[in-house]
Amino acid sequence: MQCGGRPGSILLMTMHLSLLDNLRINHGGMTKACLRRSRALHEQLGIETTILTVNDDPTFPVVLRRVREEPDLGPSKVRNFYCDLADPKIVRKIADLAVDQRTDLAIPELPRRMAEARPDGVYGRVCKTSAEGDLTVYFDRQLRPFLLVESNNVSTGKPLVSVLSRPSVLSRRSSIVYQGPLHILKQLWVDTIIGEGPAILTFDDNRVARTFKDYFRPNVGKIFVQHVSHLEGGEEDNAKGRLRASYRDVFRSLGNFDALVTLTEGQQFDIAERLEPSCRIITIPNVNYSPDPLPSSSRDPRRGVIVTRHASEKRVIHALEAFGIAHDRDPCISLEIVGGPVDSDEYRAVAEFIDAKGLRESVTLVEYDPAAAERFISGGFTVLSSTYEGFGLVLLEAMSRGAVPVSYDVPYGPRGIINDGVDGFLVPNSSVAELAERIVEVADLGADHPMRHNAMSKAMQFSPEAVADRWRCLFVEIEDSFAERNRLLAVEPRLKEFRVSRDGCRVFLHVSGVTERDAVSMRIEAFDTLTHIDTAVSSWRAGEVAEFVLTDESRPEAGAEPLGIWLRIENQQVSTRYRVQWPSSWPQWTVSKTRYGNVNV
Repeated sequence: MQCGGRPGSILLMTMHLSLLDNLRINHGGMTKACLRRSRALHEQLGIETTILTVNDDPTFPVVLRRVREEPDLGPSKVRNFYCDLADPKIVRKIADLAVDQRTDLAIPELPRRMAEARPDGVYGRVCKTSAEGDLTVYFDRQLRPFLLVESNNVSTGKPLVSVLSRPSVLSRRSSIVYQGPLHILKQLWVDTIIGEGPAILTFDDNRVARTFKDYFRPNVGKIFVQHVSHLEGGEEDNAKGRLRASYRDVFRSLGNFDALVTLTEGQQFDIAERLEPSCRIITIPNVNYSPDPLPSSSRDPRRGVIVTRHASEKRVIHALEAFGIAHDRDPCISLEIVGGPVDSDEYRAVAEFIDAKGLRESVTLVEYDPAAAERFISGGFTVLSSTYEGFGLVLLEAMSRGAVPVSYDVPYGPRGIINDGVDGFLVPNSSVAELAERIVEVADLGADHPMRHNAMSKAMQFSPEAVADRWRCLFVEIEDSFAERNRLLAVEPRLKEFRVSRDGCRVFLHVSGVTERDAVSMRIEAFDTLTHIDTAVSSWRAGEVAEFVLTDESRPEAGAEPLGIWLRIENQQVSTRYRVQWPSSWPQWTVSKTRYGNVNV
């Protein structure tokens, strides 16, 4: 990627935040990728990243200490939403920002047993269930409540959170400083961290991205990183495959982000073709840290190492079936499987399969190990049999340590990393027999075979230096477009009128603030499949009223799905879109043609 030079001091003036749903001791590939990116940005560019998590865990400081024992995190600061709310100073900052929020709803009666509770970490919590709904009370180490979460507030009939100030010497009573939805409170929390300065928020988790999809602040950029396939359950038909349900809210709102980052060029192409998002879309792979130099070790080419998370989409039993076939042909082949959680149904199924097939002597199961990647140094190969992968960071961890990968050719990671037959092997998806054939072949490679050196060379292409420079280019591009983006955010399109004619439905929108360099179009989009049709402006009135002619060809093929209407504005620097609210007082319309060519509305 080529991008213009930029004084490092300007980039360093911008606050960089990475937002995760949670941080666990036995975290998976997505969290690892986030931590390594933050570490690489610090080492290569001097950019300090603060990682924000929103999971409810009173023992979070203990978890953080354990995570810091691993090298991935580096010096990045880490903050947690609930732990911060336990700090009266943070609550006072939220109070200053929430002066316009209503705080007149009555506080429910607190559970009596709270006085007997003791926090087991930074804060504690107790729950109370009643006919009206559930109430969770969060309190600090002095047993002072600071947050109330109601599943059903009696006044509003909706979920409600209330933030309380702590009693002071002058006033021994708590006061309400915020009442409203939880997602707005999380946005206010981020506001207290950002302050007035420019910032860039990077979302690695779709759950947190949903919380901030409508979050707009001047000079604050938002980036969403797509870590998994955008299609449901490993489907490969990009045109007709179902979009991943848990990501649809984010996909609908990509126009509210400054960039969508994919991990492979193949997925970038497919998402651009399928969704045509109103934001930048760019490929930046995950960072891989290769051991330098590679520690000397006695490598056993016939010993395979699989590092995985035991989940249904990982299909570990596929790898075991293939290994069993390969082991029948070469009894010297062995396998080590590292990962958890050990209390999952998938882990138990793997253990039972090993016993049922009589593989206990040749297959070893090992629990989660934060240093699991180092086991590849003494192994000869690894196997990946997932249904889908967003990237496949574990492949690079193996390749950088000389273990040759054998992987199903699933979307999207493996085919973006492995050059089949050169630095690893790609096998048709779900072909256990061919997977076994390649395991036999790779187990016969010598400890110093050229394919191992090719694999290590490939892994170097994903070095911290190379990946950090791509992020630098994206940060520069986003920061340079702040002024233009802020101009477009000030545009407030309003439906003015509509007319029905033989040509179709003519819709007029008042759109002030656009210039000649802005391309304006209207998109009609299906709610679930996100299939869409874009219609360009037919004409302008007085430079501010855009006319669109909508015909039967303007409606996407979406069956009975509800449709949304969006206004898209884009130029060479930025692209964004606005939801057009069709007034309920106007006729609700659909457009179609009769058999005689007339238009029905």
